[in-house]
This record gives sequence, structure tokens and C-alpha cells, in this order.
Amino acid sequence: MKLRITILLSLLFIITGCFSAKVVQAQHADHHEHCETEHVSMHTSHQVASPAGIMGDHVHSKGSWMFSYMYMGMQMDGLYDGRSELNSTQLNRNYEMTPDNMFMQMHMIGAMYAVSNRVTLMAMVPFLQKEMGHFHTGHQHHQSSMNSAGLGDIKLSAITPLYRKNGNNLILNGGIILPTGSIDVASDGHMGMESRMGYGMQLGSGTTDLHGLISYSGQAGNWGFGSQVGGLIRLGNNSEQYRHGNSAEHSVWLGRQIAFPLTATVRLNSTWQDHIHGQDSNINPAMIATADPYCYGGLRSRAMGGLNLQLGSVLPVSGTFGVEAGAPIYQNLNGPQMGESWMILSAIRISL
Repeated sequence: MKLRITILLSLLFIITGCFSAKVVQAQHADHHEHCETEHVSMHTSHQVASPAGIMGDHVHSKGSWMFSYMYMGMQMDGLYDGRSELNSTQLNRNYEMTPDNMFMQMHMIGAMYAVSNRVTLMAMVPFLQKEMGHFHTGHQHHQSSMNSAGLGDIKLSAITPLYRKNGNNLILNGGIILPTGSIDVASDGHMGMESRMGYGMQLGSGTTDLHGLISYSGQAGNWGFGSQVGGLIRLGNNSEQYRHGNSAEHSVWLGRQIAFPLTATVRLNSTWQDHIHGQDSNINPAMIATADPYCYGGLRSRAMGGLNLQLGSVLPVSGTFGVEAGAPIYQNLNGPQMGESWMILSAIRISL
């Protein structure tokens, strides 16, 4: 119940921010022209850049572009039910197969364009690769694997500043997620017959979703700090008569310029997601836990550390290159499902 209240408050915060944006724009309509043309990117050479995993937390000056590439790798091991880690024998009575490990990779290409000093548009196109190892329950030495790869769901956003003063920035980001990823990926099953993979091995949600977040960042000397809170709402069931759960996410971070152009960052990140509602009739929930719609979602908290490099110091371009890595410090999952072991991120952003 507390988690449901948290996501509702997060979404209320985003909606309230939309109205605040109108007020802020009205209050600043009579500012001088040089204020209107000020570049408001959060990644200038005089500021501490946010961690590599923080996206959509800044805007740009009218007519400018930013292009980005992000890589994410995540390793998952072990089976959890709530906060407890299970062993494979505890699943014997429920599923024919047991998931053992999973490695997920994402390559995401992004573009931002400022249509005005107050509105920046953003598009993010992900390409996913997933590999899961599993074995028939009770036969741990006979492991097999399944793979999926392809285009994920495309995210479109509009970003606007709510407040900018004395190094403090409050940014609103909202938009839609398009169902461009496949939800019918299959693998070779028994006797060479194809069978549809579980929900976690699919490449998309199959639904058009609404997303929104609010980002705060500030600067104090060689220090930078910030927070980002957001949520995602699924709009109905997909063509296979199910929908992924709504979700909420929060990050708080701190960064310090070690020696120009290098910045170190630390971040705490928490994500919550509801279980899947409905069921794909082509996926047998008794086969493996990843095919059970109730074995998805839960709460995960991670500790992350990273480094950022200002590219202008070594290349004739304006932008940043960042890396970030971390591991979970708390997991409370709708199980049985695999827990997260570690995550690594890298991102390069170039402004034109």
C-alpha cells in the first residue's frame, strides 16, 4: 500500500509541475532577451554533470541539437520471493523449468532538439539483447539457454524548465512510449517446436504508455547534486490481453569535480513496479517462473558510482562521456523471480 501511495504522489507531483510551468512561464515573459537565449543545458564545462544514468534532466537553447548513445548491461542471478533468496529445490512443485541467470544489454540512441528556449524535444530508440540460462527442475547439470534481440519501445518526450535561478534547476519531462518492441518472440521448444518466450524475454510492452518525471539539480562550488522522480502508466491491455505493471522510480545523486575535466558521482536509485495484469494465452505459466505474470515487479534499490569526462577538454566538441556501475542494496520482489546482481552504464552526449 505504501508503494502504491508513493507512485500516486509521484504522478501528482508531475501533474502539479505542469501547472507550475504555466505560472513560471507567465512570470518570466517580460525578462530581457539575453535571458531567453541563455543556454540552459546541465552539461556545460563549468558545471558538474549528472550521472551517466540520469536522462532528460536538462534543456537546450533554441535551435540546438544533442545526440547521445547509452549502453546498459545488467546481470541477474538467484531466485527471490520477497526479500528471501530461494534455492532451486523450493520450486520443484510449481514449475517444470527453473531460471538460473540472465544477462540483458541495451544500446540506446537518443536525440534532443530545442524548438525554443523553453521546450526541448527528445526521442530515445533502444535496441535490446537478452540471454537467459535455465534448466529442467531437478536437473541442474543440464542447462540450456534462450535468446532474444531487436528493437525495443521508442520513447518520445517534451522537456521544459519550471525554475532556473542561482544554479538551481527544476525540469519537467513528459511524453509517451510507443509499442515498437515485439511481444511474440519465440524459441525452439521441445522436439523443435517453437514456443513463445516468457514476458521478460519479450522486447516490448505492447501498449502505449505515458511517462513523466521531474528533475532537480543544483551547484555549489565544485559540488553538484540532484534528484529525479518519475512514473509510468500503462494505457490498457495489449493485443495479447495483458499489460505490464505501472512503475515509479527515484534517484538522488551527488557529484564533485575531482580535477577539471573529471567529475566523480555517487547515486542511490530505487525502482518499483506492479506485477503483470492479464495473461498471454500463448505463454504457459506452469512452465517457468518467467512465464508467470505474478512473478514480476517489486522494489529494487541500488547504489551506483561513476565518472564523467568533459569532452571539450580533449576533443573539439561540446559534451560529456560518463560511466556508472552499481549493485543492489535492497530487493523485495514478487517471486519467485531472478534478483539483480550488478549493472553497468556508459553514455556519450554531444551537443551541436
